[in-house]
Amino acid sequence: MKPIFRSWFRTRKSRIQRRLDHTRDTATFRPVLSGRPMDYDVSHRHRAIAHGGIGAIHMLAHQLGLPQAIDQRLHLLKVHLPYHESDHVLNIAYNALCHGSGWIAQPDTK
Repeated sequence: MKPIFRSWFRTRKSRIQRRLDHTRDTATFRPVLSGRPMDYDVSHRHRAIAHGGIGAIHMLAHQLGLPQAIDQRLHLLKVHLPYHESDHVLNIAYNALCHGSGWIAQPDTK
């Protein structure tokens, strides 16, 4: 085997080992989609994005304790690097609320 290939394989193997190393302290202890306070600004121009209310829905979900309930009852991920189960579930729910078509099979309209 050529030395350059040996070097490539060694580098790739070390990258994989670092990524799979569970002893590193990189696991997040809270979901990425956190419930930070949001500010809404109203102007005289009346311009806004179509789904600006998703922030209010996200704050409501956090006030109700929905992410914590999802994380307590759903155990799919072995390591939370960096996402928790609630991040994935809420992402799908918010996508559906915003009429997204990321994972839902849409009927053929042709």
